[in-house]
Amino acid sequence: MDIHRVKQNHTEKSAEGQAPTGLRKNPRYAALKLLNYRARSTEEMRERLMEKGFSEAETNAVVDEFCEKGILDDEKMANDICDSFVRNKLAGKRVLSLKLKKRMIPERIAAEAMNRHLTHAVELMIAKKALAKRKEGEEYAKSARHLAARGFSSPVIGEAMSSRGGTGDGW
Repeated sequence: MDIHRVKQNHTEKSAEGQAPTGLRKNPRYAALKLLNYRARSTEEMRERLMEKGFSEAETNAVVDEFCEKGILDDEKMANDICDSFVRNKLAGKRVLSLKLKKRMIPERIAAEAMNRHLTHAVELMIAKKALAKRKEGEEYAKSARHLAARGFSSPVIGEAMSSRGGTGDGW
């Protein structure tokens, strides 16, 4: 068999736009392809590679290699998610916690990132912004329920509502 032809088979895509058969069976290739869509946590990557039929040993080898090279980094991912959340979402710690859990970030790493990015003062500021988008004359209980549904804790809701001038009779 011609060496040039073998090399060509591994570098060119087929007519349907898929990778050659040899690469589709490669866990590193599959992992890189998954990372083309979006960043993944180590557990997400493990789960997806196992779903694709790779053995546990192959999966662990690729995940460990990618962690060593910094391609997969749960701490950086958690910090990026928290930073983006604080800048773009009008929601509290419970919603952020669920988002990190959904992305399979380990609890310890998620808690550290949340404590670093979403302090009580920051969460209170976000709650006040969320309240500012509500009607000014809206009843206290309805506004408080809105904040609770957005993942804010009771102390944050109470402080945000008191700064708005609510009485708190219905809460």
